[in-house]
Amino acid sequence: MNLVRLFLASLVVLISLEVRAQSAEASVVPVDADNGVVEVEKLSGPEQSVWNTTKVLLKIIDEERASFEQNPNQFYERVTKALQPVVGFRRIAAMVMGSYYKKANKEQREKFAHLFERSLVETYSGGLIEYDGYNIDILPGEEVPEGKRTAVVDVIITTSSGSQVPLKYSMYKTRSGEWKVQNVTVAGINVGLLYRQQFARKVAEAQGDLGLVVDQWSSKLDVEVEDGKIKTE
Repeated sequence: MNLVRLFLASLVVLISLEVRAQSAEASVVPVDADNGVVEVEKLSGPEQSVWNTTKVLLKIIDEERASFEQNPNQFYERVTKALQPVVGFRRIAAMVMGSYYKKANKEQREKFAHLFERSLVETYSGGLIEYDGYNIDILPGEEVPEGKRTAVVDVIITTSSGSQVPLKYSMYKTRSGEWKVQNVTVAGINVGLLYRQQFARKVAEAQGDLGLVVDQWSSKLDVEVEDGKIKTE
């Protein structure tokens, strides 16, 4: 199971299912675990943010599937544009750098944020073209209290084979009132933490050369998951 492509399958930022394309269309439904399908209007701010973006992304995937091989850049650009309003790429990049963020200069921080966003989309979003036949259920949670600036959105992806994968999106509210993703946990695995550990490992391998790590960064995770266990490549 490739973590980031599965994340991208529901919000395209971070994960994947090793399931080949099926004829059934993918669908997105807001679902209450106890009461069934709910009205979209009843979703809270962060859940509405995930819902809107996921619908847009599935539309892009459907529209670009036929022309992807001839013009992949158009697909990458559309996916990036759709994600930017709802994914805090800069915030995530800073978290990935961890303690090295303060050690990096402004140019390195800016460059890493840009490379992280571009590499993430180009490395994993193309795989979505091959995937279909899954359902994405967004589970409405409790109303976010006024003044609270963080929330968690629960999502369940059901594959064409019937397997279910739970996701938890960690969201934050910007000063302008927008809800954005800052991390995701898939089947209990913290994707943001995996990236932070990978960055630290790359710095150690480069003997502390942050510039080299930034210049050579790839958002491909050096791990695979089998039976719920993380394996380093």
